Amino acid sequence: MEPYANDWIQDLDIAEGLKQLLMDSGLTIESILSLGSKELSEILHTDPYVGKLIVEAAKNMVQESYIQSST
Repeated sequence: MEPYANDWIQDLDIAEGLKQLLMDSGLTIESILSLGSKELSEILHTDPYVGKLIVEAAKNMVQESYIQSST
């Protein structure tokens, strides 16, 4: 895992416990976005709604990061 990958996870707008679960699973923002919510919830053994929340938070963070870097 890249050394700064956890920094991106820490910036997600989700509960701290979910952030820790993502880091413990070795997931990155890229892998979260490529998996999609259903696959993510299966990997994390969570409700599909939780997977959807995590994917949406990752999408929002990437979008905000893009907007900030282009201004």
